[in-house]
Amino acid sequence: MASYHTHGTYSPYYASEWPTTQDMATDASDDIDGYISTPGGRLWHVDTDTMSVHELCGRGCLPQDPNYVAAEDGPLRRVMSYQELLIWENTPVAVYY
Repeated sequence: MASYHTHGTYSPYYASEWPTTQDMATDASDDIDGYISTPGGRLWHVDTDTMSVHELCGRGCLPQDPNYVAAEDGPLRRVMSYQELLIWENTPVAVYY
């Protein structure tokens, strides 16, 4: 069993192209892995055994939000740990651009 949800629509006001620590914590509390799709058309796997996320397929592999702007993806990596996501969630966006 696993969870699945989408980060829905693109917005320049939040980081929607990668899973959040809340996504990971919710799956971990349910003792399941998760899958998340993004406005850019990515698919992520949340591995709660290692508390890391893995990009299963990159930008455009799933349908994209027509308003999606690739230049605003942020500091994406194909594999990210819970700790890395926590740091990025608590760092002002201006640091990345």
